[in-house]
Formats: sequence, structure tokens, C-alpha cells
Amino acid sequence: RVTFKRRARVEYGDAVYVSGSCEALGDGDPARAVRMRHGGGNVWSATVEGVHGDTRYRYLVQTDDHASGGRGEQGRGKGGPAAPPRWDTEYTLPLTPAGPQHG
Repeated sequence: RVTFKRRARVEYGDAVYVSGSCEALGDGDPARAVRMRHGGGNVWSATVEGVHGDTRYRYLVQTDDHASGGRGEQGRGKGGPAAPPRWDTEYTLPLTPAGPQHG
């Protein structure tokens, strides 16, 4: 079990996700990325089972309804195409019990 934490400011309707090189993190596919929870103060977190020490991962911001072919940034509320995800820096999972934290 690994807890990911990321400080990020996002637009209304967007959310922070974590994606990585293992099945638990969607095998790098943004449509299968794990949505993180907003905990206030621009801090997002997610606890994920099945993540190993050699996992490469990165954070992304995308519309909160991306998996259902959501409205997207330009067409929000108008049925337009979904905006592409905005990827962040890629990391290799550190081998610590607390898990990764990025600010």
C-alpha cells in the first residue's frame, strides 16, 4: 500500500490523478489513472494497493469526468471533446513506508 500526495491548484471541474507503470496505476493509460482526493489546501492524495518499489509514476490533471468521455475544457457544459491530460514530471517510486510526497 502506497499513499501518493501532491500539492496542486486546479481549475473547477478538474482533478489530480496518478498514473504509473503497474496495473494498480493503470499501466500509464490516463483513462485508467487513479483519481486523487482533494483534502483542502490544494493537497491531493490517494492510497493504492499493489504498487511496487520499482514503479515509475507521474501525476496528471484532467477533467473530473474524463473516463466517461466528459465535456472537456473547451466544451465544458456543451458536450465538446475532452481536453487532453496535462502530465507532470515522472518519478520512480522511493522505497519508503510513507510513500511519495511532492509539492
